[in-house]
Amino acid sequence: MAGSKTYVYCNVLPSGYKSPYLYITDFEVKPGDIVIIPLRDSEKAGLVIDVNTSVSYTHLRAHETRH
Repeated sequence: MAGSKTYVYCNVLPSGYKSPYLYITDFEVKPGDIVIIPLRDSEKAGLVIDVNTSVSYTHLRAHETRH
């Protein structure tokens, strides 16, 4: 679909965490980038560890409605 927004799944290691956090962005990222991720009560800087498949908004919503 032309003009459809793309979302990227990536694993991010937030500052102070020992385990990666699955993060979905609507902008391009690559391993080694630093991103600000919203958490429940705050925001944290996180290191992008790896980037998974880009998906469309429709695909993202389809997964959201199944879970």
